[in-house]
Amino acid sequence: MYERYLRQTVLRDFGLEGQEKLRKTSVCVVGLGGLGSVVSLYLVGMGVGRLRIIDKDIVEKVNLHRQILYDMEDLGRLKAYAARDKLRRLNPEVHIEALAYQIDEDSVEEAVQGVDIVLDGLDNFKTRRIVNKACFEYSIPYVYASVIETYGSVSIFKPSETACFECIFRDVSDDELPRCEDVGVLPAAVGVVASIEVAEAIKLILGWKPNLIGKMAFIDIRSLSFYVFEVSRNPKCPICSNT
Repeated sequence: MYERYLRQTVLRDFGLEGQEKLRKTSVCVVGLGGLGSVVSLYLVGMGVGRLRIIDKDIVEKVNLHRQILYDMEDLGRLKAYAARDKLRRLNPEVHIEALAYQIDEDSVEEAVQGVDIVLDGLDNFKTRRIVNKACFEYSIPYVYASVIETYGSVSIFKPSETACFECIFRDVSDDELPRCEDVGVLPAAVGVVASIEVAEAIKLILGWKPNLIGKMAFIDIRSLSFYVFEVSRNPKCPICSNT
């Protein structure tokens, strides 16, 4: 059963106990673009027990330079179902649930209920706010990540312990932010940010101390710079001030 995972179970402090923790964990990945592609591949390859993947979009040719779950045969298919098929072939031991809809105030409860952790593959702050609010309502850790051009950021928002997305980005509007179609995104930046996101999620799952609890990492591939800084809770935050 564990033969496929030998190269990680031999890791110090991982072992069969860590593999069992992964097998018993249910993860939700919201968004299956560049970040979601890499995150989902790593989680399924490592043997997470259950994976819920959510995206409403279809695969387009402009996605293929960075969204490594897809190929030319997937053009026009819903990402959720194309990703599900690829991931099942990678590891049939993982139970994969694919949902092809827009996450909004009405659907977010179904999206996050019953999972142990949520990983960010989104491309807008509006949906992140909805996911963040639901995660804090249901006490689910939310591993935030974003990437644009050559830089990105990662943080862990954990109910009752850390700030939440709203604490940090409350006054930021999607209208003020650069868009991928306008400024582009370097695939290598996507890979680096997604890898850090997965690493922090795995630490949470295994009971290791994540480095980004109460902190945020900012990475710029162009200058090869990496900054980690503290993030504080807003005592008046409407989302997490009472958690």
